[in-house]
Amino acid sequence: MNILAILQMPPPIHGTSVVNRSIKESKKINDTFDIDYLPLHFSKKIERLRKFGLLKHFKVFMYSYLIFFKLLLNKYDLVYFTLTPVGNAFYRDILFVSIMKLFCVKRVYHLHGKGVETFSNVGINNYLYKYVFSNAKIILLSERLYQDIRKYAEKEKCFFLANGINVERRNRPIVAYNKDESRSIKLLYLSTLYEQKGIIDFLAAINVLKWDCGLKVKASVAGEFGPGFTQDEFWSIVKQYRIESEITYFGGVYGSDKQELYETSDIFVFPSHNECFPLVILEAMGYGLPVIAASDGAIPEIIENGINGFLVEKYNPNEVANKIRDLTSDPMCRVGMSRANIIKFQERYTFESFENNFINIMRLSLNDFNPEFR
Repeated sequence: MNILAILQMPPPIHGTSVVNRSIKESKKINDTFDIDYLPLHFSKKIERLRKFGLLKHFKVFMYSYLIFFKLLLNKYDLVYFTLTPVGNAFYRDILFVSIMKLFCVKRVYHLHGKGVETFSNVGINNYLYKYVFSNAKIILLSERLYQDIRKYAEKEKCFFLANGINVERRNRPIVAYNKDESRSIKLLYLSTLYEQKGIIDFLAAINVLKWDCGLKVKASVAGEFGPGFTQDEFWSIVKQYRIESEITYFGGVYGSDKQELYETSDIFVFPSHNECFPLVILEAMGYGLPVIAASDGAIPEIIENGINGFLVEKYNPNEVANKIRDLTSDPMCRVGMSRANIIKFQERYTFESFENNFINIMRLSLNDFNPEFR
């Protein structure tokens, strides 16, 4: 099978680009299919992803030119495209889709985001979605996300593919097994830092734990600052809550530095407001951390409340604090959730599982298209 794969690649590093890089580097996937990769790079830094610029406009026309001539000069069985489903990037991607439709090529969109249901109510977006999704196959990260696109794609045209990652072999014992109740519990928040990712709720929860509960905790915060939130604002909130002694900020962490943070933490806390299938939760599970996360997107599929973590309401730092307090006071619960996460990760969320499912979906996609693709 000859595939043209059009996908966003690092930098910057975010969930979609990490998955795309893993596909491009997968020996098993590339031994199975003949894939011509067209990597897309629009910004080098995460905080510039949503900003306009002349260079971005130039790149849109450059990539349009490349897509046009690749389709003109080569016969592909299928185009695999990581379509951005909302925002200004969606309008950009319509141009790429139009070129694909011009050549009547079979299209498979892999959606790593959500928000179509809401964004379709803006202007002419309802008609644009009908145009983009017509006669295409859709890969969603979870069946829970189908509701978002149900107006534009029959369920029979959708595939459901959970993310999967590799986790390095541990160098240290699992911290959850340390039952010394005199030590401070170590919390970890790791993500791009901006309000929508729940960092302000996390800091507010630390405030509640320190001043209302009198609980000893240490919190590691790691990640680059994202759109609309600066390091100065971060430290201003920390100082306002008087939790400077509880917070350590590590910046963006990768490789062995990130592994060390996971391996030396007790609990992973991720009260994000807008998620689909976050890789950071899979990483935390792979390293055996109990997870406290806001219930959104496919997270209730990943985290079974009370089994391998706790689900909390969005925008509710008091509930986040209560669940942290519950786990800090119950070492055996932490151990049980740690073991449950390791088992569930190995059963469902390894990159090997992702590779096998991706290959099966690509094969099914090729054999299950209607004659008309426009």
